[in-house]
Amino acid sequence: MALLQHLEEKLSPQPFLVLNLRLLNPTAKFTDPLQGVLGLETTTLPLAAALPSLLDDWITKVASEGSAPPVIVIGGLHGGRLQVLMLGNLPEEDAKTFVYGGLHGGRLQVLMLGNLPEEDAKTFVYDNLLQEFSDNLDFGLPDGVWPELHAVCGGNFSNLQRTVAQAAAAFASGFGLEAAWARALSKRRGEAVAIVQRGFAPNIIPARGGQTPAWTPQQWFAALEELGSHPGHAVPMERMQAVLGGEDPLGGAAALESLVRFHFLALRELSPLAYDLPDEVYGDDSVGTTVVVAPNAAVLQYIRGGRWKDTA
Repeated sequence: MALLQHLEEKLSPQPFLVLNLRLLNPTAKFTDPLQGVLGLETTTLPLAAALPSLLDDWITKVASEGSAPPVIVIGGLHGGRLQVLMLGNLPEEDAKTFVYGGLHGGRLQVLMLGNLPEEDAKTFVYDNLLQEFSDNLDFGLPDGVWPELHAVCGGNFSNLQRTVAQAAAAFASGFGLEAAWARALSKRRGEAVAIVQRGFAPNIIPARGGQTPAWTPQQWFAALEELGSHPGHAVPMERMQAVLGGEDPLGGAAALESLVRFHFLALRELSPLAYDLPDEVYGDDSVGTTVVVAPNAAVLQYIRGGRWKDTA
């Protein structure tokens, strides 16, 4: 898997542990291409039950090497993207505290993994997701559907999983194979249209965390235009604040913060572990740069199509 190769390149020659906590519940198992522990046998035990022994075995394995290896945790979905939580060279007890019950002491470095590159996303679908429905030999991914699937899901684990599962459910309920996939893809596109349209009516969006939306329909229109036309469809945060604020930079910053809080836009910091955005979108002086992106691939596809302008 290319992603693990990237991690090895970044961290070699240090030994390191990769744990997938994204599906942490009493019955979850290692079922995706990030499964298992590097250098150890992968497990088919329930994930929650397997974690203590996996971590203990790994710590024992590397203790003789005299190093304090990093633990990398595939830590869950945030704003529709997977995050990688990298604990760095933590003492054994701190690593165990994080895995079993949370990290204390403020020593957690968060690196964004982003979405899978297209090659890895395709492998994830064909070698993992489709295999979950292998008991139905007639279900599969027809020729020509992969480009559409990638266009609306990108390399997002959750959206890929949901779409494949929904296509499989439609097929099992009697839809033909092509119709089942069309139905699942239509759901992703419909969700994207609804997100963009809701952005033009901030006054009817319920409060979140005691805060109400702080942008106007005009600011949402400006944000969509900027995202649709900007190279790489990733806009430096300062530029987006200026686009939204005009003569009022503080107002632009407040509008952007609110759009991110309500998940209409997303922020991406430069990360050595993210490969779905080219470095060029961060500019020449990319240190500390944050870019603004669409919340998911389907929304970006709808933005780029421009049909939202007809209903704005």
